[in-house]
Amino acid sequence: MIVLPNVPDSVRAAPVKRPFTLSGGALAALSRFGAQVPVFVESYLRVWAPYRDFWNYEDGCVWTGALALYDATGDRALLDFVHAEVGLRVMPDGRIPGFHPSEFNIDGVQAGRVLEPLWRLTGEARFRAAMDAQFAQLLTHPRTRSGNYWHKNIYPHQVWLDGLYMAQPFQTQYARVTDRPYLFEDTVAQFRFAAGALKDPRTGLYRHGWDESRLERWADPDTGRSSCVWGRAVGWWVMALADVYDLSQGLDAALRAEIAALLLDAAT
Repeated sequence: MIVLPNVPDSVRAAPVKRPFTLSGGALAALSRFGAQVPVFVESYLRVWAPYRDFWNYEDGCVWTGALALYDATGDRALLDFVHAEVGLRVMPDGRIPGFHPSEFNIDGVQAGRVLEPLWRLTGEARFRAAMDAQFAQLLTHPRTRSGNYWHKNIYPHQVWLDGLYMAQPFQTQYARVTDRPYLFEDTVAQFRFAAGALKDPRTGLYRHGWDESRLERWADPDTGRSSCVWGRAVGWWVMALADVYDLSQGLDAALRAEIAALLLDAAT
């Protein structure tokens, strides 16, 4: 393993939780982005610990990233890491004990996007059953009059940019796996409305949130938009569009073109 001094102190000092070593091919592939990249990946995954003891997007983002690296490098160690960690959360019958759908928190859906690739790559039926358990929340999740999912039950009538990232990639996967194209139509409709509601027509920048009720303290009384342009939220928006486009292969071409157009608009 390459040893470099610029691994963050918080990672260097953390206790090792598991052995983790990238293959030579993955080391070479990741080194193209900088010699420190594979060093950080190895160091981080050796010491990584779940952020919370329940189903959450913070851990889901780590698992999603590790699976993306597996797709790019073919390194089985990355898949094994995700399988071991998610396998602790998903029971043989597909139940996810740490998942609380009645909270109607859209953040809780993000981690569900690792279930489809785990089912496809391992053949374990529990991951497919867990997809149904995850989707059950969206069947009754509150929506705005426009049809967009509320960000959370504690933030009623609100649509946030990051909420699109939390739910729509999973819903797109579920549409494809269950052969329910109307779910992808719903996904695109939610993006379409969010783009109109959250984009500032004067600056072209996307605001972080929109409140249909105009009751939130940050909501503009006329537009419902927040005054804040939050860089990370714009990142969630762009990644949501990129991931949904990628995950919607084989679904309606015209709807995919709408997603591509929104992505290009956000990038220019």
